Amino acid sequence: MSLSDKRWDDTWYVGKKPAWPEYTNLRIEWFIEECKDLKKKRELEKPVIVEIGAGTGWVTKELCKFFPESPYYCTDISMFALKQIEDLNLANVKTIHISELVKMGHIADIIICGDVIEHVEDRMTFFETITDIIKPDRYLLLTTPNRYLPNLFLNRLLGKEATSQPYDRPFSQKELEDVISNYNFEIIKSFHMKAEGYQPIKYRSILRKIVHKVLLSLLTSFLNIKNFNTHDSIMLRAKYKPS
Repeated sequence: MSLSDKRWDDTWYVGKKPAWPEYTNLRIEWFIEECKDLKKKRELEKPVIVEIGAGTGWVTKELCKFFPESPYYCTDISMFALKQIEDLNLANVKTIHISELVKMGHIADIIICGDVIEHVEDRMTFFETITDIIKPDRYLLLTTPNRYLPNLFLNRLLGKEATSQPYDRPFSQKELEDVISNYNFEIIKSFHMKAEGYQPIKYRSILRKIVHKVLLSLLTSFLNIKNFNTHDSIMLRAKYKPS
């Protein structure tokens, strides 16, 4: 499961806090509400949870509180990040390399994947790995930035980085749903979330701002991009239905 050339190495995490706290908090709340809803199902009272791309535990430390009796596995490309999770001393949380998870077979009842897929270069291997560890008829909870978020979209057109993070290939909602479906996931819920955490585009002048807005309007109209600039992130719940 490889990432892009601009890798999330250990040094990236040193001293880091969530890039957009408001968005991170909303994402955590969404994961909690979705897991609470799933917990109502009898077969998911004590689910095995796997968090892929757990980082330093921003989501982990909040979500594991609602499943104190459930095994909670965290995996990440960064050993430094996983060490930060270990230092939290969360009783039911275990850090593990993804390859070791695969060896354990289909163990996951719920897979948490928050803003990870847009950084993955080899998406086929990524989703094949998920299907190797998730149980049939169990759930994937996934979030990813909207491909048409203005600061990502415009800066990509201009050949610039939208953020300090490697958002290599963000999805539109339809693209994400199509990819998920190709790996035998049934879309249960898919929607956009509006958050006020993203850094706005900084314009050097009012004129440049006006020109950019006009160009974006014309371009999105020409490309028939719907709901442009009305949502920041795609939130998705899917059930694994192997053929």
